[in-house]
Amino acid sequence: MLSAHNQMTEKTYPFWTVSSHTFILGAGASRAAFPNGDKFCQILPLMYDFVNVLSLEDFFECHGIDYKNQNIEDIYDRLYTENQNNPILEELNNIIIDYFTSLRIPDEITLYDELILSLQKKDAIFSFNWDPLLVQAYSRNLAIKELPNIHFLHGNVAIGICMKDRHVGYLGNKCAICNLPFTPTNLLYPIKSKNYTDDPFIRGEWQSLEWYLDNSFIVSIFGYNAPKTDVEARNIMKKAWSKNPRYKFNEIDIIDIKSREQVEENWAEFMYKSHGGICNDVHATQSFRYARRSCESWGEAIMQSSPWRENNMPQYTNLEELHRWLAPLIKQEIEFREHGVLINELQGT
Repeated sequence: MLSAHNQMTEKTYPFWTVSSHTFILGAGASRAAFPNGDKFCQILPLMYDFVNVLSLEDFFECHGIDYKNQNIEDIYDRLYTENQNNPILEELNNIIIDYFTSLRIPDEITLYDELILSLQKKDAIFSFNWDPLLVQAYSRNLAIKELPNIHFLHGNVAIGICMKDRHVGYLGNKCAICNLPFTPTNLLYPIKSKNYTDDPFIRGEWQSLEWYLDNSFIVSIFGYNAPKTDVEARNIMKKAWSKNPRYKFNEIDIIDIKSREQVEENWAEFMYKSHGGICNDVHATQSFRYARRSCESWGEAIMQSSPWRENNMPQYTNLEELHRWLAPLIKQEIEFREHGVLINELQGT
């Protein structure tokens, strides 16, 4: 990944052809991708309905914990602040892990499949979510080979790590160097003052986010509101995004079902003038309207005043058909990366 960027320098190519598109996913993205739940109709929880979705009412009542009219962060943060070694926390953590580990992706093409396939190898997806559905969608699209990088800023129940060799992979697989099984990544639980530096895996994921924000042309934030309580997360993202050398030209898109006024207020410090879009449907974003050509099409439109016609992914019923449709686009990406043949509208449609 880094070598590809080093080869395609801005001295030789227009910056929008070598810049990345970064997607940041919150819990709202998983809920939107699976509105009816996973393969077994298990619902993806949000912060406010977490207790109800995981049926934690009896657990809290049994332990005499006040949970009514509170979201999971309020409850968990209070318990953690009172006693970090409270055995109730470990029991609660195990319930959470068991629920998320049990989730399975539906057989049909999902929004997460489309999202992964709408981006190029130079792009990246960063998720705050513990659920394994993005990982499962990624795994079943590996035949493409030209997929974006995926990272997990709060850990993930499907991702493991080899601490000895600093390798990351699917939980259940083995490290390619020492051949020992990957161990589960630690999950960052919902406390208001999170630490993104102590855990090696989490620290590495945030360092990757900083790199991508510093090298992206488009950032799309889907179902994540960067809560004001998570000061460190907001500061890390704001610092990395604002030091991007093309900050004044970059685009930031927010996909959220909240009102425009709420979204604008929440993300005002991240947007430069009018370089920000707000919508409630991820299909309206650049990577979905111009499959695998988000940065290229946006750059031609705003930098060259030469907008491209839209090229939405067809609604196929199986992934093999969709992979075949994507093949000509991917061929052009490889030609550009390996031989410097610029992608243009005719080649990319």
